Amino acid sequence: MNFWEWFLGDAGAAWIIGILTLVITVGGVILAYIRREKPPVVLIQELEQQSMLSIHPSRKEKLQVLYKDQDGKEYVVQNLQQKEVAIYNLGSKDILDPVQFVLEISGSSGKDRSLFEIIFDDNDCKHKKQADNHDDKLKTLITLPYLNSFQKHGHFHRAYLLSDTNMDITLEHGVGKGGGG
Repeated sequence: MNFWEWFLGDAGAAWIIGILTLVITVGGVILAYIRREKPPVVLIQELEQQSMLSIHPSRKEKLQVLYKDQDGKEYVVQNLQQKEVAIYNLGSKDILDPVQFVLEISGSSGKDRSLFEIIFDDNDCKHKKQADNHDDKLKTLITLPYLNSFQKHGHFHRAYLLSDTNMDITLEHGVGKGGGG
């Protein structure tokens, strides 16, 4: 019996049906694993860092740049750094309640930092500086009105952090809904 006789006979058909069934079953399991329900997980990703102003030390006395923040307060700026961050929900469920978390900004000494500002693309996002605890870390409470699933909607909040010193960003606490933290 050659291959074509076997292939066109009962044994070949059974093997083909068996292999197709196996491929469809494995594909279904993989698809179910990929599309499974995932709990909401908030991730903060640094997208870009820019040095927007850097005055040479020999010219600091001759050149003065003023920066006016959202509250109208003016700062003399010698260096200006901007970090662009994205805040995602990597889970499969949307977070419809307000999301709150504390960002800890460290880097140069807190005594050296006079300017710190966060600007959101979405005007409903808020931030509030936490009480100063006399260490080198600045803490700010971030409140987002909601956070849709990035997996389903491709949604994220974009924020720009401005400072006159270098900064490193970490989450102080886990993320919570409503009054969480």
